[in-house]
Amino acid sequence: MADIVAAQQELGETRNRLRVLRSAAGGEETWDALRLVRHVTGVAVLTFAELTGAGVVIDTSKRPVDAAVMAGIPGVDHFVLHVVRDPRAVAHSWRRAKSFSVGDETRTMGTRRLPSTVRRWLASALGTEALHRRLPSQHWLRLRYEDFCAHPVESMDRLLTMMGVAGRPPFEDTSTVLLGPNHIVAGNPSRFTLGSVRIRVDEEWKTAMSRRDRLLVATSTWPLLRRYGYSWRT
Repeated sequence: MADIVAAQQELGETRNRLRVLRSAAGGEETWDALRLVRHVTGVAVLTFAELTGAGVVIDTSKRPVDAAVMAGIPGVDHFVLHVVRDPRAVAHSWRRAKSFSVGDETRTMGTRRLPSTVRRWLASALGTEALHRRLPSQHWLRLRYEDFCAHPVESMDRLLTMMGVAGRPPFEDTSTVLLGPNHIVAGNPSRFTLGSVRIRVDEEWKTAMSRRDRLLVATSTWPLLRRYGYSWRT
């Protein structure tokens, strides 16, 4: 187990991230850390599929490096759903404390300061753009959070069509989905919600975030803000 953890840490080091992203298109067969992580990830993914009878296994880790690792797993037809959200909304969301329950204990999800969130958003976006150049365009779908909230059924239809998966997600109406148990073990408390969930856009940042902070985030992320179709104005 220690060697797996060490290999994961090696792939996640800043100096190695671009190398991992480039490997998504092939190569790096002699890099021991990458070979080990790719092998272990492949065993996990294929075992999940076999034991559950699932045709689709979803990785929700969100890191471009993880997607690059999975792109090279033999026997896996790999697709990427790139969900992007206005960085001003992301920065505001990370400053809000969220409580969740674990057994009989109530905990609070960690928060981040604005500069840290902006750096992480930029690093993730740039890493994703680098990965995009190395994967087949027909296996890639970019979807804005705001567009998904406005048209969830149509958005999911696009995703399933890309993957060649038949059927429809369990929508009760055009904006309500029925969520069943899942296998997620960590993340935002909202991931663990079950039952009928109404999908709605969260734009609290437009009124609750100071003008100074909105301008700071917009200025820092402007080229990508524009690339993803977001306006400078709120």
